Amino acid sequence: MTIFALTTAVELFAGLRSQPIPQLFAGQDKFEHVIGFFCLGLGLLFLRGSIRRATFFGVCSAMAIFIEVAQAWVPHRTASAMDAVAGVVGAGLAWYCRGRPG
Repeated sequence: MTIFALTTAVELFAGLRSQPIPQLFAGQDKFEHVIGFFCLGLGLLFLRGSIRRATFFGVCSAMAIFIEVAQAWVPHRTASAMDAVAGVVGAGLAWYCRGRPG
């Protein structure tokens, strides 16, 4: 529970702060989404050892979409569908690395 709660808090803080993280290279934003949702996905998998794939991707996708929609209302931030997709890709990597069957 702690891993999932901590990762969720970090995702929300980083995703909804008014000043984005400084970009050091092209595509860094997408990379951050993949890594962040990979960690979020692992936290969710450890929280619920026997979670169904549809539930797992539903929770991670909802979180990715929520962050992007909320960013539309934060000054100096913009929403991006590709950021949400990068989040789901990160969650998918977590699912794959955890070795969950079909």
